[in-house]
Amino acid sequence: MRYNRPLTHSLTSLSLSSLSLSLSRYAAHRLYRALSDDTSQQGLLHVGVWCLGEYGELLIRPCAAPDAESEGYAAVGEHEVLALLDRCLKVTPAHCRPRSTQGPS
Repeated sequence: MRYNRPLTHSLTSLSLSSLSLSLSRYAAHRLYRALSDDTSQQGLLHVGVWCLGEYGELLIRPCAAPDAESEGYAAVGEHEVLALLDRCLKVTPAHCRPRSTQGPS
């Protein structure tokens, strides 16, 4: 089955924005960790970078586990978040970047 990627990304983003603050914090930490481990998946890259932009401030505080089966996360430093975003920018194809990051024409 083939998914409409822009629609899937939009629905994922909408779903994240409707979560409670504690679940938004947990989702931001999970996406940060997933993106730190793997920047090769385009969908994860798009949603993860969007999430860092929207919820990056939630990463500077520790995150408790939402349930007994999950793990909590330690706070992430601002420099670590910026380093990950820089790494994401380097692996993003030029045609996917905003015009302001593509350099002179």
